[in-house]
Amino acid sequence: MKASFCFLFCVMASLSVTARLGYTSNQCDRKYGEWEKAVGENIRLYNVGGMQVACMFLDDACEMIRYCYGTAEPKTSEIEEILKKNGGADHWNQYEKYQWRARSRSNPKSAELYMYEKRIYLSIQTDKYTKWFREKMDKEEKERKDRSKEL
Repeated sequence: MKASFCFLFCVMASLSVTARLGYTSNQCDRKYGEWEKAVGENIRLYNVGGMQVACMFLDDACEMIRYCYGTAEPKTSEIEEILKKNGGADHWNQYEKYQWRARSRSNPKSAELYMYEKRIYLSIQTDKYTKWFREKMDKEEKERKDRSKEL
């Protein structure tokens, strides 16, 4: 009974989560209220209907959203609804079992459903975020190599 209630609660919460790519930090704050600072640059954690939603901002626009489903895998219809809300007029294409891509000349994006430390996440990001993240990782790798040469 408890497990059924928890699953139903997660399903209901995921249907009400409407964070969107492109929202400003002020729009997210007005819509979701209190937030916590997360580890990393410009990331805010919101608790929306019992679901944790992480929003990462670049130039004050949400460029990455991560929904935490806990241990219950979301239904395909739930994933499709969240992708639709974050795709605008773009159509999402599933190219692997848990990966999607929305092609757009102005704002291409991708999504992935994955498990980390026994929790299930749906991460949606713009190509702008992906490029920023790769450049950041490349810079950190170069700095590590430079430091190790000094040893």
